[in-house]
Amino acid sequence: MYDPHYYTHQKPDDKRVYPGFRLPGEDNTVWEKAAIEARLTPVRAFQQKHGAPIFVGEFGCARFAPGAEEWLRDQLDLYERYGWSWAYWAFREWDVMDIEKMPEAADKQRYPETPLLRLFRGYFASDKDFPAPE
Repeated sequence: MYDPHYYTHQKPDDKRVYPGFRLPGEDNTVWEKAAIEARLTPVRAFQQKHGAPIFVGEFGCARFAPGAEEWLRDQLDLYERYGWSWAYWAFREWDVMDIEKMPEAADKQRYPETPLLRLFRGYFASDKDFPAPE
């Protein structure tokens, strides 16, 4: 789930802010949690109709995108509410979406604590099927 790519793959100087941005040439959709939920509606409908398990096999956002933490939280909240399994992009795969790095695009160092790591650790800690080791 990288929709819309315009936001999730922005360059550091783009400064597209979530929530609240609109896509150029689109229907005036204001991107916020409700817009993400609307984009996921067909998948949710399929799940409910067929009782199918859903796996969001890949999602992410540029770590320096203004509002990236909230963007990811809004997605994760929906995935958890719907009972979907999920996997973030690819751990340590791409500098732009590396959650061990700070939001400043020029900072290439990995840290043991970042805002995005805290966010994900919170979701891992609340997992009842696969509890985090103590």
